[in-house]
Amino acid sequence: MMPLITDKDLRLFVNREEELEDAVDAVLLGKNLLIVGQWGIGKTSFINALRHTLSKKKENLVFVDVRLPAHMDSSKTHEASTLLIALALELEKRKSEDKRITLERMREHQEYVDALSNASIEDLLLVIEASIKKFQRTGKKLIFIFDDVDKISFDLIMLAGIRDSLWKMNSVFVFTSSRSQYLDLVDSAMEPFFTIIFLKEFNEFQAKKLIETRIRFASEKGIQDFVDPNVIPFIQRLSQGNPRRILHLCSFAFRQAYSRGAVRVTESDLSEYVMKQIELETSSPKTELLKLLFEYPQGLSVSELHRKLTKRKISCSRSRVSQILRELSDKGLLEAEKKGRLSIYKSVLPVQVKSK
Repeated sequence: MMPLITDKDLRLFVNREEELEDAVDAVLLGKNLLIVGQWGIGKTSFINALRHTLSKKKENLVFVDVRLPAHMDSSKTHEASTLLIALALELEKRKSEDKRITLERMREHQEYVDALSNASIEDLLLVIEASIKKFQRTGKKLIFIFDDVDKISFDLIMLAGIRDSLWKMNSVFVFTSSRSQYLDLVDSAMEPFFTIIFLKEFNEFQAKKLIETRIRFASEKGIQDFVDPNVIPFIQRLSQGNPRRILHLCSFAFRQAYSRGAVRVTESDLSEYVMKQIELETSSPKTELLKLLFEYPQGLSVSELHRKLTKRKISCSRSRVSQILRELSDKGLLEAEKKGRLSIYKSVLPVQVKSK
């Protein structure tokens, strides 16, 4: 009864067919990509699927994964130089990967690193362009993948000064980006450099398809044999449509069901997860606020919640009430409905969880 204990696999790549088709078409036309989405939305999985699909279509493609340092060197005058150094080193590694590692080669490599570190941006561009041309003379098309710029504070706008030089290299650059990085990029000189691919959160149907695919990967049985139907919308709300969180919640729920000897996951198997997320504290404003929303399933506004907490002699400012509501909404535990100018907050917790 543990069908979710598997490694990541391309067979788990679901519900991104349209975005993948757009990305493949763009790369085949020689366009650069910016894959935009929040943490856990599946940017790395998307790139892996893109690589796999392109490899089946074209045999002359060479994928080069370029890793930027986790901590940018503050002594550099331009972030672009850090990217170019990483790019030059990766290309050099590709050119010499069939050679034996010797002490002499290690010494030469360190000298090369030192030389790159002291080189100007113009010189770095010349080195990279020369390396790329060596591959292109053999009929190879280079696709550079930067799947870590969304994990560090790398400013893509800083590349504007070398944009034209990168364009002329006749290679494809694929970057992943957080939403904040993309918003910084809007209206900048770098935005035309990219074809933008947005990865959106999963809806309930997509969440079900992801869970079903994961189960099919490890079992001949279907989702109906392992999961109560009413668990799917609950998982989708708790995860906020984030694929990584969907799979994490499923694994948690299956472990809970397994620990109680059950063959099917029910809403109660997620109750412990919910309570950990809420971080209940005795007589805390958060606890009392949730109790109020349980008592009033039709929902309450911020003002109504603040007034009722005050009547119960719970010290909590109106701004703090708003902050708690945002925190719980971000965790998928509340939903807000607009009524005129007011936002009415309701609990999305199932009855089994509320009673616990």
